[in-house]
Amino acid sequence: MTPDVTAPEVNTEVMRETVDYVCIDCRINLTHGAEQLVCGQCQTTFSVIEGIPVFAKRRGYWCNVAKDKMHLMIKDAEASGDWLAAVNKHIESYAPHIVPMYRADAQFAFPINSQSRVLDAGSMWGGLTIPIAQFAGSVYALDQTWETLRFLKTRAQQMGLDNITLVESSIHKLPFPDGYFDFVLLNGVLEWLGVEQDVVLEKHWQHKRDDEHEYQATPRDMQLAALKEIFRVTKPGGGLYVAIENRIGLQYFLGHPDDHVNVRFVPFLPRFLANKITKMCRNSAYRTYIYSPKKLQALVDEAGFNSQTLYSVYPHYGKISRMVPMRCFSAFRRMAKQGYAHIKIFCLSAAWRLIPEPLSKFMAPSIALLAAKGEFTLPQRLLGLLMSQQLIEPEQVQRYELILTNNRFGNGHTSNYIVYDKENKKSIYFCKISRVRQAQALAHESKQLRAVQPYITGSTLEGTIPNLLFFGVVDGITVQVASYVDAQPIVTNFFNALRSAPRFIKTKNKLICPFVAMLQRYGRKRWLRHIDPYMKKAICWLAEFQVATQQSIMGVDEIIDNWVPQQLEAIRKQGINLANEDSIDRLLQELQSYKDTKVSLVAQHGDFDVCNVLKKQSEIFIVDFEHTEFNKLPFFDLANLIFSPLISEWKSTAIDISLTQYIHTSGWKVYLDNWLATYAAKTNMTVEFVKLAMRLAVLEQNAKKYPHTRDPYDYPMYGQDSLEALLSIEL
Repeated sequence: MTPDVTAPEVNTEVMRETVDYVCIDCRINLTHGAEQLVCGQCQTTFSVIEGIPVFAKRRGYWCNVAKDKMHLMIKDAEASGDWLAAVNKHIESYAPHIVPMYRADAQFAFPINSQSRVLDAGSMWGGLTIPIAQFAGSVYALDQTWETLRFLKTRAQQMGLDNITLVESSIHKLPFPDGYFDFVLLNGVLEWLGVEQDVVLEKHWQHKRDDEHEYQATPRDMQLAALKEIFRVTKPGGGLYVAIENRIGLQYFLGHPDDHVNVRFVPFLPRFLANKITKMCRNSAYRTYIYSPKKLQALVDEAGFNSQTLYSVYPHYGKISRMVPMRCFSAFRRMAKQGYAHIKIFCLSAAWRLIPEPLSKFMAPSIALLAAKGEFTLPQRLLGLLMSQQLIEPEQVQRYELILTNNRFGNGHTSNYIVYDKENKKSIYFCKISRVRQAQALAHESKQLRAVQPYITGSTLEGTIPNLLFFGVVDGITVQVASYVDAQPIVTNFFNALRSAPRFIKTKNKLICPFVAMLQRYGRKRWLRHIDPYMKKAICWLAEFQVATQQSIMGVDEIIDNWVPQQLEAIRKQGINLANEDSIDRLLQELQSYKDTKVSLVAQHGDFDVCNVLKKQSEIFIVDFEHTEFNKLPFFDLANLIFSPLISEWKSTAIDISLTQYIHTSGWKVYLDNWLATYAAKTNMTVEFVKLAMRLAVLEQNAKKYPHTRDPYDYPMYGQDSLEALLSIEL
């Protein structure tokens, strides 16, 4: 599913401000005309095509897809008024490069504010331009390919962003005055600055080139010249962000091909040898130079910048799960190597852990660098927000570091940062930032955290949920700040990966399938054994939380007569068919024997899943209260906790057996029985009634209406298959 898209609802024209362009040859201010810009000194004219000024002397084409495909996509986006539909129709496989706001999560570590003028040098489709434009004063999207800029213009207009200026130009000769920008981005661009030939990645990735080109300068010299040009247009006190793959990244030693020419091992080989191999494999010289951390720092410093912070980035600068300053890497070495759930990422993490310290920090898959022209005028953006709320002292801002730590990447999710105090050598704040301006999820979560806090203050639960210190919109950014708690996920381990093997190793090979099944059985057995004590602690926490937040009472007779019909009606409105009505009738009949039972209505966490249960020494810690509701039946959280991992695993096995059969044959049953019995004992309910009530939870899950920023199918209990399986379950 394509990531969701939301943006400010503003209907204005792109390129609203008058830009101070200069001639790329003599740097004299240009005279603006309707369809051209003219230099008063050398009389050079520069065309303006459909509102986009063209300064590139050689108009080539650099893109992932062919030019005719881009033109069709632009035409469809204009005609339909739906740029996203056009992307999905013509280049769906590249949607992850275009749509997600997470691509610019590093922006909250940039020294900018809502007034800053930012240059996105090499913007392409606007993967960074769009999310940064939400929060910056203005963003200049500069690229050598007119078609990608033309698409970006349509996209920006349809999203209501009026502060984006589009420019077709080479980075080697920028049409801007000296000291024009507060900040410049080179995100996945530096390596291409030594290439002059046209590149269509879908054409050149697998095949040899059929053209030749004579270069007059080395790739490094061309990159250095471009950096010096960027230095010229950067204000004193402004800065530069460079993100790039690491030449000595561990993935290349493990056989991952170079990300630009698709040839193995060439990144870390001597340049002359990489050149020979690439000529043999691709019929072109090796010119997409990437660098080791120290060499990147040296290159940027040589251009005139003052390197400030060098980052270890994992697993890739295009989708950052962890971005850790190298000078405090040792304090976060374990966290720095944890990424989102993907088999390749897991294997890379496992291999990285074998590299001894401090060598491993230099072998990060990607690296990033913040550099200043002199010294930064502004603090890093998140630190500036904390200063404005008096959470850190302005005169002590240099003692703090920002660590980007993400596990979820939907536009409706947040970008997460840890604030680290170098002087005291401890993390002090955990900050969530809305990726989308005007998003409401953080506001709801903060409101619910404040509402829950009085119920648990003074109880044994105090300190088991985030301690909210601040929530608000500051300088256009929605941010939540809580005290940092050193808690770890309870499910991040080797056996969880094995348990999920069929999800990642999709095969019908008769020789491989039994091996995958064996891995899953072994992983499941060990994972269940590992998770069992934490699940019991989470269930005990839940029972105590529900006692503390009890608000009213509902009889089972009312559940039968009113609550169930309401859920069924909501489910039908969601478009989910109830194919097996007999399961509903059977549920109602079984509830009749408990019609005199009273059930407490309590606070519902709403996303009480294993990934939101953390371990804090010997105790647990509960996070993510954005779906919390009050005065709800108490069964939903328990069902979500115990059934979500079970259903995900059952669906991934591709075994044609019912959920009930899977429970009884896979080893899950003994654990489910123990967990349900634990809850029953803590709440003074019978086990039989708790088992029955689990079916009420699946009705509630499928009746819930989530915001458009969340895909309900992210929740394993949602959907017709899960609904029917759980309504028919026999525990």
